[in-house]
Amino acid sequence: IVGDSLAAGLGYFAERVFRSRLVKVSRQGRISTGLARPDYFNWPYTMRRIVDRFDPDLVIVMLGENDYQSLQTVHGEREAQVGTPAWPSAYRDRVVALMRIATSRGAKVVWAGLPISADFRLRSHSRRQNEIFEFAASISHDVAFFDSWDRFRDPEGGYTAYFREGRRVILIREDDGLHFNAIGYTIVAREIAKLASEEFGLSPRTFEAAL
Repeated sequence: IVGDSLAAGLGYFAERVFRSRLVKVSRQGRISTGLARPDYFNWPYTMRRIVDRFDPDLVIVMLGENDYQSLQTVHGEREAQVGTPAWPSAYRDRVVALMRIATSRGAKVVWAGLPISADFRLRSHSRRQNEIFEFAASISHDVAFFDSWDRFRDPEGGYTAYFREGRRVILIREDDGLHFNAIGYTIVAREIAKLASEEFGLSPRTFEAAL
């Protein structure tokens, strides 16, 4: 499980969803990272090392919350300024490249999109990122997109810190309005496992299907 602080939380609680006798979860989340600043943290390089070291069957990616900024090269030179027409295509290239590295040794990938945030200032950009993630997954081999935005929004399309499951209404978000709490991450991990089962044939025996 790779990505930023969202992935760090997801990895911890995924260990509770996937059955340890059948699945080994490797937590590779790195806080304050993303695809915009490879001069700060190089995810393509790190992904190659992860794939070579662990040879995973399934890679779960959740990142992007730190990418509301201009894109830099590995040498710290500006490639595309945020808010310009050049940014989406350059960012898409980085997403596709990471997907190709993740699947290079036969792994399947579930790329989890950004959840809706309580911060209105982030929503437009996060939506654009999710469109890029979904499109990149559609043109990439062995990659499925998990729509965290629509799955965890309220019925009117806005932000909610709660999730309805049957008759229960559950608090799933932290006070920062972005990250999930323990129950929320458990639900995200469970939903991703179900998607991997549907898309890639992951055996339902490998994960807990309910809270």
